[in-house]
Amino acid sequence: MVDAFWARVPEELRAFPRDLARASSIALPVVTKELAGLSLDGVNEWLADRGLVESLDGRNRRLRGCLLAYGGYGILLVDANDPDSERRFTTAHELAHFLLDYAEPRRKAIEALGEGIVPVLDGVRSPTQTERLHSILSAVPFGMHVALMERTATGGYTARTTLDAEHEADHLALELLAPAADAQEAIKGITGPDMTKAERHRQAAQLLFARYGLPDEQAWGYAKRLLKETGHSPNVRDWLGIVK
Repeated sequence: MVDAFWARVPEELRAFPRDLARASSIALPVVTKELAGLSLDGVNEWLADRGLVESLDGRNRRLRGCLLAYGGYGILLVDANDPDSERRFTTAHELAHFLLDYAEPRRKAIEALGEGIVPVLDGVRSPTQTERLHSILSAVPFGMHVALMERTATGGYTARTTLDAEHEADHLALELLAPAADAQEAIKGITGPDMTKAERHRQAAQLLFARYGLPDEQAWGYAKRLLKETGHSPNVRDWLGIVK
């Protein structure tokens, strides 16, 4: 999926750190909009201003990002007040939701059932009894598809730890921004005879931040995963600073 995405993007846009807002507008029917102080009420106001009758239910709360998808098209809404690194990752995360949860299931449904299923996918008509029996429809969103990237009262990102779908979106977002093969090669240069695993982790996270423009939280988590895959994850002695 990542390879197919970047194959549709000019070579110059593949350089790090990547601008996925621009790249996705070229590769897909997707646009990115930045709204200051993004919130649930703000999304509903944005929809209403454009004559869209759909509205999102729930109490008002701050958001890092939001995906709106309908008719095969996607809109990625991102909080303009966040730092560059956060906006970059939010864009990648919502783009991942578009690819994983909307575009790919929709493509499979059309491939299996033909173009006649499009009005069903778009919520224009209900599926026939025969169409309801087709198992592929169970994984396809009907009508407008919405995905929200929440934030806590202190500004932290929590969804990654609560839903499998968020884990998958985070994983794909990281692969779009900082491909594991490239990142693994980059952190190989972090060596030293007296370097503890904790220090290697710190330097790897700094490298991921500098090279790929990842936010601190994602850089630290991704660095830990990459180092674990190469047998360099920190142990308890490293974290406590105990010298053997």
